[in-house]
Amino acid sequence: MSIQRKFSLGLLSAFIVTVAACQENPETGDRQLTQMPDQASDVQMPDDTSEVTSSEATKATGAIETSDRLLMLGVDDPQILKDFLAKLRDAASANKRDEIAEMVKYPFSTYEMGEVQKTYESSAEFLTDYDSVITPKVSAALKSANAESLFINQDGGSIDDGTVWINSFENGLRIYRING
Repeated sequence: MSIQRKFSLGLLSAFIVTVAACQENPETGDRQLTQMPDQASDVQMPDDTSEVTSSEATKATGAIETSDRLLMLGVDDPQILKDFLAKLRDAASANKRDEIAEMVKYPFSTYEMGEVQKTYESSAEFLTDYDSVITPKVSAALKSANAESLFINQDGGSIDDGTVWINSFENGLRIYRING
């Protein structure tokens, strides 16, 4: 079963548990949450929560673990992501346009306010408009890209709050969207 399907089933299960905890108010006919099921009270937290590790917090909250997040991105080895982001940072910092163009998935479209601005079919086309695509804002995002601050969901990995999106493709991790 894919990680996305497991995650979806987990959310569905949590929803069902919450709905099951609701009872009908006989006066109004409305359903309201009266008490969470015993499962929620089964979570044991240490007396001194200042010493809670990330894995304990993950277990207690049901948060997605790092390995699951990477699988959502299509990566099974964290080093692959770290290497890609380091190469991206280095290329942006040194203004190595050809290297950045090779890290893009084609066809590639740029967006402004959710609307496609232009689509590029090749790195050669991309390079002709490089300065209008890799704006100072985008360049700053690329220079600061790191695995620790990467937001990952079913759409891929977001750098700098959605300025740049990456995902896995047949030829590895690639930039697939830039939002101006």
